[in-house]
Amino acid sequence: MREMSTQIGKAPNGRRVIIIGAGIHGLAAAKTYLQIVPHVQLTIIDNNDTVGGVWSRKVHPNLMADSSTPTFDFSELQMSDEFDIPEWSSIPGSIVYEYLERYAKKFDVLRRCMFNTQVTSVERNGKGWKVHTKAAGDEPTAKEQTLTCDILMVANGHFAVPRLPNIDTSAFTGKVFHTKDLNTSSDALSSKDIKTVAVVGGNKSSFEAICLANNAGKNAHWIIREDGAGPSMFFRTQFPNGMSTSKMGYMRFTSILFPSVYRPTRSWWDRLVVSGKYAWGNKLFEWFWQRNTDQRIGDRYEKSENGRLLKPKILNLFWSQAGISFIHNRDTNVLDAIDRGERIHVVRASISAMKGNILYLSNQSQVDVDAVVFATGWENSPGSIFSPELQADLGLPVLWDSLPESKANYWKQLDASEDQKILNIYPLFDKRLYKYTYRDVEYTPFRLFRGLIPPSVAAERNIVFLGKVGNVQQTSLAEINALWSVAYLEGLLPLESLVSDQEAMNREVARTNAFMKRRYPGRRNIPLALLEVRDLMDLLLRDLGVRTDRNRLAWENSANKVFGWWGLKGWMAEWFKPYEPVVYKGIVEEFLARAVKQDDNKKTR
Repeated sequence: MREMSTQIGKAPNGRRVIIIGAGIHGLAAAKTYLQIVPHVQLTIIDNNDTVGGVWSRKVHPNLMADSSTPTFDFSELQMSDEFDIPEWSSIPGSIVYEYLERYAKKFDVLRRCMFNTQVTSVERNGKGWKVHTKAAGDEPTAKEQTLTCDILMVANGHFAVPRLPNIDTSAFTGKVFHTKDLNTSSDALSSKDIKTVAVVGGNKSSFEAICLANNAGKNAHWIIREDGAGPSMFFRTQFPNGMSTSKMGYMRFTSILFPSVYRPTRSWWDRLVVSGKYAWGNKLFEWFWQRNTDQRIGDRYEKSENGRLLKPKILNLFWSQAGISFIHNRDTNVLDAIDRGERIHVVRASISAMKGNILYLSNQSQVDVDAVVFATGWENSPGSIFSPELQADLGLPVLWDSLPESKANYWKQLDASEDQKILNIYPLFDKRLYKYTYRDVEYTPFRLFRGLIPPSVAAERNIVFLGKVGNVQQTSLAEINALWSVAYLEGLLPLESLVSDQEAMNREVARTNAFMKRRYPGRRNIPLALLEVRDLMDLLLRDLGVRTDRNRLAWENSANKVFGWWGLKGWMAEWFKPYEPVVYKGIVEEFLARAVKQDDNKKTR
């Protein structure tokens, strides 16, 4: 195949591209852009001193990836080969960082990074963008610089500002941390001066903080508020039979077991069992998800009083609003310590006041501690680098009250209409066994077509947002997002009408948001496609004209094809073999071959 360049696209060579963020999505975008347009002027800006984003060199020593090998791989670099790690085993955070750095070096991305650089604001600059930066840090005299670009790819994640309870800590004489500080403060937390630690919060990071305190020999009070969805659910990384829980989640057949907004057609199973329209289907659906949950949890919450205090309100993987804390083999000693209750004490209460070394709790009790770790998440405010007006134009969250009345009414009517369509397809959401309290939302939701581009400025082809959809297959979705985005930016999408009808894009955005709100009511405005990510990736690949049945394709290209039992083995591989990221190797080349053919056809007309 001939070398690809922007000669087949709409843009001349030498366009300037800036990517904000050197995490998983930023690295995938850079690698893909350079592969499709080798001569592009590309710069990655990141406020850390290394690649990796949340997996940078500064990850705290207790951090483990929730995904196991090989599910954290990019398609063209296998972690198991690079680090001699058994497949389907747990991955320390430090290995993830090393892996991402090797990926950046392999594809010549590292030298294009501007590290220790914070983006302070972004504004329009004609048909492009002006990016204002300063040296990372809090120094008022930090060096400032303004860069310009034709294309902006924003891959800076969701959260920037840690959430802290509305509590006056000025009279507290102990140390105060947020879990974001654990990477730099783990030594301080382990010091001899600190004997007792309070960890506040019930999410995954709170369990990591408890592990850190326990392994350092500290006494710990795990303080979790009584209201809300309860602590995150403890899940084993292996089933009782030893199989990795990730394997089942990566098989295509699991994608038919739950509702999805991304499928082009609905199967008989979806209509009869998943939809919620039939009583017997509801019973089968509930039985499956409860059994699946019980197998992963076992009797985890019935072994001790501490365990019972950690039990989420809804103990069902499909319906639960609580998050998930994956329990790795190395964490079993912490679970034992929780059950013994000697050094770890669980308290279901809130902090009312902090004075001296004492925490005053809402249940009228007091605890004496030397340090407090707030594992309380991140602020819901988007904290954008764009002005509020530009933020609204770009489909990013803004205060509902800040929208013009006509625009607010337009979206509210469209949201309501598409929500009713979702309920017509899946009355399951309206007949749920568990009642939810929907949170009041100050901010509008993300309004990005395919989770990537703002419909209102789609015709400009100069900006995309990467990594805004939370999911459990980060690297694979990052690669597919990157390919779709570059194809869009370079005018290479096979069906250009896909991004030319703003009203149609708005409807799809509203429908997707309606589904997410019904499916994940505790998501706090964050787009999620956890179990639906396979369907989302298929949708993006169909847009690109690339085959979606990657396991079947891998079998067709294997030496075993001659023993295929008339295609049955290929079918079995497609539906019941885990979808490892390596099967997406070659999607860029497959897309480029199609783009060349499409370009040649245009020239011969």
